[in-house]
Amino acid sequence: MVHRNDLRSADLARSEAETLAAIASGIQSLARTVSTKFGDGTGSVEHSLVAVGGSLLMTVEAGGAHLAVLAEEDADPGIIGNSMSALADGLDAYITSPQRAPGERGDSSA
Repeated sequence: MVHRNDLRSADLARSEAETLAAIASGIQSLARTVSTKFGDGTGSVEHSLVAVGGSLLMTVEAGGAHLAVLAEEDADPGIIGNSMSALADGLDAYITSPQRAPGERGDSSA
C-alpha cells in the first residue's frame, strides 16, 4: 500500500520497499499531471502500468492512497488489474478518514 512516499510490504526488505514506494509515488505524480494537462483536468488516476525489462509495476487508486503491485513480466495485467481494483474497492472504507470539523483535534485528549 502506497501513501505519498511510504509503502508496506511483507516480502521486500525495508530499503527495497522504500525505493519501490518512491518509484510508485513518482509514477502516480506523473500520471496525475498527465490527467490534469491532457485528460479530463481532474488529476484522477485510476490505474497505471509500467512495463520494464523483467517486471510490471501496476498501481490503482485506493481511497487516499494507492495499491502497488510488482509482478513478473509474464503476469497477466488484466487479471492483476481487476484483482487490484476489487481489493482497492474493499479497502476504501478502511483507509479514508472523515473530514474534520473546524477546530476538531486529531487526538482524543481533552
